[in-house]
Amino acid sequence: MKKIGFSLLFLIFLFSLSSCTFEDEIIEKNFEYETHAVAQTADRVYGFITIDKVKYLYDKDSNYASVDSVSYDATDVVIKDSITVFDYNYKVTTIGSGSFDKCVAVKNITIGRNVTTIKKEAFIYSYSLKEIIIPKNVIKAGSFLFLNSNKDLKIYLEAKKLPSGFDKDFAAGYNFVLGYSK
Repeated sequence: MKKIGFSLLFLIFLFSLSSCTFEDEIIEKNFEYETHAVAQTADRVYGFITIDKVKYLYDKDSNYASVDSVSYDATDVVIKDSITVFDYNYKVTTIGSGSFDKCVAVKNITIGRNVTTIKKEAFIYSYSLKEIIIPKNVIKAGSFLFLNSNKDLKIYLEAKKLPSGFDKDFAAGYNFVLGYSK
């Protein structure tokens, strides 16, 4: 009986050691203007980095990044064309769902030239947002991007016609102008 109990404990110990290689390993590092976290699984390396109140999710395998969230007290937000993390460059291609959720102070948003996709409800509850210019490189946009945002919001699209990848309700309840140029 003792031999079976010891063998069982030994197997549990070995199993716990082997599973450690598959668990996420989180490494946090603080920079002067950035906070950073990296997670590594058996098949993927990804991380989050916050730069100027914008939290980006990057995927080392794809070399792409997306906007994950924005600090609620940010006022002027610039979504970068790309970010560099430990000498790796990641193009910022997506603004994620709810990224600006309850960013009640944001007034201005500049969207980077590599952004091609804006996910649904990205700017939800952005009460102070006065205007936004969506560059012509954005070819996909989800529904209800501006749900419960500033009722006087001005939406300008640089595209001359609505891209086919835009949900029919992308600006639901808001007027928008096509063919905008500075």
